[in-house]
Amino acid sequence: MKRFWIFGLCLALLAAVLAPKAVLADEEEVNEAMGLLSGRMTNVESALKLKFSGDVRVRGEYFYQDWDPVYNTSNRILDRYRTRLRVRFGATKKIADDINTYVGFATGQVFFQPSVTAGVTFTEPTSTNQTLTGDGSLKNFSLDKAAIEFSPSWADGKLTLIGGKMVNPMRFTAITWDGDLNPEGVALKFNPVANTDFSFMYFVLQENSGGPEAYLVQAQLNQNFMVGDADCSFLVGGEVVPQISNAFYPHTLYKGLTSLGMVTDSTPGNLAIPDIVMGEAMFSLKTKVGEEKIALGFTAHAAYNFESFDINGTTVPAVLASPTYSGGTISNALALLAKVDLGKADPGAFSTFLEFGMIDPNAVYALFSDSDSGPGGNNNTWIKGNITLGVTKDMTFGITQYADWHTTYDVFGSTYNASLGGTGRTPLFRTQIDAVVKL
Repeated sequence: MKRFWIFGLCLALLAAVLAPKAVLADEEEVNEAMGLLSGRMTNVESALKLKFSGDVRVRGEYFYQDWDPVYNTSNRILDRYRTRLRVRFGATKKIADDINTYVGFATGQVFFQPSVTAGVTFTEPTSTNQTLTGDGSLKNFSLDKAAIEFSPSWADGKLTLIGGKMVNPMRFTAITWDGDLNPEGVALKFNPVANTDFSFMYFVLQENSGGPEAYLVQAQLNQNFMVGDADCSFLVGGEVVPQISNAFYPHTLYKGLTSLGMVTDSTPGNLAIPDIVMGEAMFSLKTKVGEEKIALGFTAHAAYNFESFDINGTTVPAVLASPTYSGGTISNALALLAKVDLGKADPGAFSTFLEFGMIDPNAVYALFSDSDSGPGGNNNTWIKGNITLGVTKDMTFGITQYADWHTTYDVFGSTYNASLGGTGRTPLFRTQIDAVVKL
């Protein structure tokens, strides 16, 4: 824990030193240097007809969870501290008036799965972080996105077709998608009339030459409208994920869907994960408040899995061993989120947000929900707060604090787990300190 606070103090002091120099004392020199660099990049972009983008983030992260007084009063859960790095770089190019393409690369954690396919490695789909470890070893830098967008001229900008490893075309929050994940497949975005848009996506999860293909299909209908001076939107949508337990599906091994709350079905001894048929609704509001016109936002999001099964002593016998289980049915199909945003991290200004979220064990597809919310995955309840300072036009410094615990800890039975996030009866605290620079 001492190392964590030393690291945090150093970053805080660095931000305090950088902010006045960049914003006040050396502002002219910084602006001159950035202007020169920007001019050269503009010349390169103009010559190649490319638009470059990217960022670098350094993160200090600390985990703390107290021991579980229900099952064990002596085996302490060890704290964890780690330093992480994220690098992203990409380019876009408009090939013609109706064709746009983009490509991007990012760091990411690599997992080796010899039990699935010999010699094949897989990257964590919901994280572009690299932990600084391995005696200074080289860090993985992989293809993060690459897609082509086609907007036919005859559709007058109302229709866009997308194919490839694409930026997520759907509207989402932490309960349905992690912001680092870029789906692979095809998508369609359609705006038939003003303020109304429809989105559809077919996401190839796993191609199997000898069996059924695992895939995800999602559709959303969104309506924008005004309430006074506030921009509002209301969305309804649905998602279907069949063949989740398909053989040779690699990510189930290292992500551990069942350990994250995707519990087994009602057949004794059957490890198959039920299909997901999820419905969702989302409301969002954006406005400005006060004389200074400070940005204010609010989001409410709900998702429900209509194919989920009840958790009780028959479907999941492990709950019978839990001293906290008093009989009956345990919630297993609902996910909720509410979030309030305030301000914008311009140079010398702050932004902040407060978020509450909860995901029942089988409410959504566990692999793709936000991996930063406590231990990540399903069977999660969390409160999250953040404050971010704009140091310069291209640099921010932020602190995020989570308090997280399992929504349904009865699923875990009587076995005590002394690893972080392994017991839901005491909250897991997760602190992130981020320094981000745009390239």
